[in-house]
Amino acid sequence: MSASGEIQFADGALSGIPVFQVSGAAAQILQMHKCGDRQQSGAKTCAQMQSRPGANISLKKNHLNRKNYSRTKNSAIAQDQNAQNQNPAIAGNSYLTAEIDCLPEFSEEMWQNECRVRLSRAETDASMTAAGFFEGLVHPAIASYIIRSEGIADEKKLANLRERREEILQRFMYRLRHLQWTVTGTGGFERAQVTRGGVSLAEVDCRMESKLQKGLFLAGELLDQDGLCGGYNLTWAMCTGMIAGRSAAQ
Repeated sequence: MSASGEIQFADGALSGIPVFQVSGAAAQILQMHKCGDRQQSGAKTCAQMQSRPGANISLKKNHLNRKNYSRTKNSAIAQDQNAQNQNPAIAGNSYLTAEIDCLPEFSEEMWQNECRVRLSRAETDASMTAAGFFEGLVHPAIASYIIRSEGIADEKKLANLRERREEILQRFMYRLRHLQWTVTGTGGFERAQVTRGGVSLAEVDCRMESKLQKGLFLAGELLDQDGLCGGYNLTWAMCTGMIAGRSAAQ
């Protein structure tokens, strides 16, 4: 499953088209877990977004428990895992992780070369700051977020980190490709663009009439069908609505 777009870092949530695309799967996974389905815990899900330009986002199941979900496709409520690791109460309840690759345009070879170059510059440039280490790679706000998550100020000179410098810089580079957030739910029905769930398509015929209740016609989001962003859900609603309406009038 893939789509293109940009990820938005909202207040307490991740948003943007790639997040919309995976939020339905995230809500469903959390719902299944709440219902007791832990058989495939720890396995990577099939929901993975490839966003160019922008970032990659993928969902991974963890071995742990997480509450709160809504079967809607919208912003995903999430919390940075680096912060959660400092809080055992939160980390102990995590079940679903969203992992963001901020630099999907880099091949593995390109990325390894970029790491070598930047680590080398940091080693020789005594005036380089933590913010300067990220210059030209990502938006300054993302760089600042990663820096501050390590308890370091943006203007901190890397030379002053002394023996911790190499370890911290390695973590900087890793998090650019593996920025992890624990998904706690979606934005709910009020903020949804489309809902997931409804009457099974196996229970309606080609006229959109219920096979179980004669004279009952169903369309749009009443049916268990949802698509990607890009007008597909509107098209589905209009087409099934037209068929159901014409069928009901006959």
